[in-house]
Amino acid sequence: MFQIGTLQKISNKLGVRICGVIMTLSAICFAIFTLVPTNPPVWLFWVAVALVGFGNSNVFSLFLSHALMYRPDRQNEISGLMLMGLIGGAIFPPIMGAAADVAGQFGGILVMAIGCLYVLVVGFAYKVLESGKKPVEA
Repeated sequence: MFQIGTLQKISNKLGVRICGVIMTLSAICFAIFTLVPTNPPVWLFWVAVALVGFGNSNVFSLFLSHALMYRPDRQNEISGLMLMGLIGGAIFPPIMGAAADVAGQFGGILVMAIGCLYVLVVGFAYKVLESGKKPVEA
């Protein structure tokens, strides 16, 4: 039985990996949806939308908690940088639109896929990122 708070028990590393896989699956679903020439399956579109929402909703908090765990003395700067990254999300839609104008809807999906692959690589390279860093005990 699924209990509230179950997600609190998983590590940041596993959480980022899960989000990366979910976001990459959403990009694949969107790509398949846009590449089907006639009558693409609508259910695939809605699955991709749900996966994007679930994957993206957790990434910000996972990255923020990871950064604050290793540099609590720099919490103001870290929070500011994370919010700048959040605002950077306003830059991707116009880039996706320009890519869609040039290469069709698949071009827009490719721009989104780059961000998804970044999160996936960070999730699986987590151990490399942590090497040499020790979390600060509260």
